[in-house]
Amino acid sequence: MNLDEIKKLLNNDLIEVDMYMCHWSTDKKNNLKELKVINPTIKDKLKKQLKHIVEFNIDKFKDYDNTEYNIIGCDDDKIESTSVTRYQNQINLIFKALKGPFESDDDIKIDDFDFFVYKFSFKDNDDKHDFYAVRRTKKFKALKTGIWGMLEGGVYSSLDTENVLGTDSWVDFFIYKDDILILQHISFERILKLKNEFKEAAERVLSSELLHQKIKNFDQLKIDALNNQNYIKRLSKLEGTSRINLFLTKLDRTKDAIDKLGLDIEVDTIADKLVYNNNSQLGEFINLMQDAYYKTLIGEENGVDERKNLISK
Repeated sequence: MNLDEIKKLLNNDLIEVDMYMCHWSTDKKNNLKELKVINPTIKDKLKKQLKHIVEFNIDKFKDYDNTEYNIIGCDDDKIESTSVTRYQNQINLIFKALKGPFESDDDIKIDDFDFFVYKFSFKDNDDKHDFYAVRRTKKFKALKTGIWGMLEGGVYSSLDTENVLGTDSWVDFFIYKDDILILQHISFERILKLKNEFKEAAERVLSSELLHQKIKNFDQLKIDALNNQNYIKRLSKLEGTSRINLFLTKLDRTKDAIDKLGLDIEVDTIADKLVYNNNSQLGEFINLMQDAYYKTLIGEENGVDERKNLISK
């Protein structure tokens, strides 16, 4: 995504600015997520503020290193990129909802809104450019239990904060053409509701028959892994790879790695299985599934590839 191109687009006098307030709900009949949207009228002052917010974020992050989106996590000094195609289902739901029909502001409680979308549109000859900035809502719950007021002419008057819903000067991610630029890793995942997707992928990875056959007490390992969000992400990243069973098809090499690294994993040589005893071993088993242990070529030092074990910021 070319941020200079975006900034140039924002400075066009003919650009149109819209704001959408979005709420994820569940269609209980079909057990599907659906997006309800309000498209409020906004005045010129707010339109300018939204443009300034986007420009501020562009200036803030334009010099950050850009890396491919990694579901495991991202370093604090980096931003991430991915494609709309990769998350087509989620993005299509959002784009479809932004076209209407829209909800009445009486139909959604103020605390239920999940995120804002700021849309900037400009038509250049026959080409239409649509740029989107997305930000999670800020629900100022603290205001409801305290007092906010205004001092004027020596008189302090309390303000009604019952229906306060706000945003700040940050953006979580941009969408332009087929590109997504992620500024805030966790918010991106929460806005698109990716948590369930990660868990379903992890469950598919753990459905491998060889894992059941070659790991004693595997059912307990599976339960423990699916109760840990970081391990869920690490496992989901293995979907579609052949690496998951490598440590079990080469059990002699795995035993050698366990011995050299002093891992707390028992090898039952008679049953030709690894033994899972408790969740303190879980990280080591996940590392084996990821083939994260290594030996350096020159110094022949043993270690673990920490890039496969990032914690999301």
